[in-house]
Amino acid sequence: MEEKRNDNPLIEDVKRAIIDFCNREYEENHSYDEFNTLYPDLKHIGIAYTNTPDERYGIQYELNLEEKTWTQYIDDIPIKTESFDYESKGENEALRNMK
Repeated sequence: MEEKRNDNPLIEDVKRAIIDFCNREYEENHSYDEFNTLYPDLKHIGIAYTNTPDERYGIQYELNLEEKTWTQYIDDIPIKTESFDYESKGENEALRNMK
C-alpha cells in the first residue's frame, strides 16, 4: 500500500504551526518530525481541552486538516463546526487561515 502523499507545502506549514502552538501552550518540546505520530488521524487533531469552572463539562477544540475545519465539543458532543475557507476561495486560502 502506497503512503498518501501531500504535495501542498501549506499543509506542512500548518502542521508546524500546530506543533509550535502545542509546544508553547503546553510547555512541550515536540519536533516537527513527531507530528504524524502525535496526530495519526488528520481529521481529529485535538489542540485544546479544558473543563468548565464547576468541572461538570469538558470542552475540546480540534482541527480537521482533511476538510480544513474546526470543531468545538462539549463532553464529546460536537457543538459547532466551521470551515477555515471563510470566503470559499479554496484549499490554499483555508490552509493559510489555519496557520
